[in-house]
Amino acid sequence: MDKICSVEQCERKTYGLGFCSAHYQQFKKYGHIIRKTLKNQNKGKLCKVDGCGLPSKNNGYCNRHNDQMRDHGEILGVGLMRAKPIGVGMMKQKGYIYLLRKGHPRANKDGYVKRANIVWEEATGHMIVPPEVLHHKNEIKTDDSLGNLQLCKDKSEHNLVHIRTGRWLGRELGRNGSHV
Repeated sequence: MDKICSVEQCERKTYGLGFCSAHYQQFKKYGHIIRKTLKNQNKGKLCKVDGCGLPSKNNGYCNRHNDQMRDHGEILGVGLMRAKPIGVGMMKQKGYIYLLRKGHPRANKDGYVKRANIVWEEATGHMIVPPEVLHHKNEIKTDDSLGNLQLCKDKSEHNLVHIRTGRWLGRELGRNGSHV
């Protein structure tokens, strides 16, 4: 049976010195535990943006509204974030938005699937299977509208799309393919 972290109210498995990985890293860096649990700190609280309804994570905001405040200094709006109610969970990783879809064939170990893949699959009926990848035409990873998505048969074709359009990760490419 797996041991549980020795920090009060933490229910994660131990990693080292009787702590879970997160608490072990805190102890290693600071010599003591700074926060007991971030999870329970905002438990039951919702984002303070009217109409959002997502759980509060940081500074009273959900993760997405907190990112907007950090990046833009203002809330851009709930309508821009969610065209339709998501209802379950969502997360952002490496610029992409993931939705909680446990049981989906392409779900990661935590049950999340790229939102772009879900949009494509629901609109076209075609499931993205490796080595296929979706390309965001306007280079904005959070713009998962169907018109912005292009199916590529593999990563090589995806790279060629970037080279042909003269854009790579939001940067212009010169004639020889180097960044300008």
